[in-house]
Amino acid sequence: MKKLILGFVLSSFLMVGTACSTNTEKTTSQSSTEQKQGELLLTLSLVEYEKEFATKEVTAKDSDTVLDILKANFDVKEDGGFVTSIDGKEQDPKANKYWMYYINDKEADKGASEMTVSDSDKIEWRLNEFK
Repeated sequence: MKKLILGFVLSSFLMVGTACSTNTEKTTSQSSTEQKQGELLLTLSLVEYEKEFATKEVTAKDSDTVLDILKANFDVKEDGGFVTSIDGKEQDPKANKYWMYYINDKEADKGASEMTVSDSDKIEWRLNEFK
């Protein structure tokens, strides 16, 4: 009988000790939007006629151009260095509708293949009609 009681007490301590222990294992995985050393964290948005239809928080290297960043995150078609379609939304020269990009709400003054960005920049591609 003493062995039975002793076994019960020891197993109780074992269960309580296991339940109270903490998990000291550290996870090292990072989500795709967490910033790693040497990376820029950016917001990339697509807008058609002032209606935003896609937004992503993305990471990029400081040497990446606006065009590199766009191609890495969306399906892009281009012609002669000009973006003609993003995710199936095509420009229409007959309707005078073209893709233009803005950085931090300012129209870009360089081509997308030449422009680099800084950390926390907001890149916005707009498909608008020009009159």
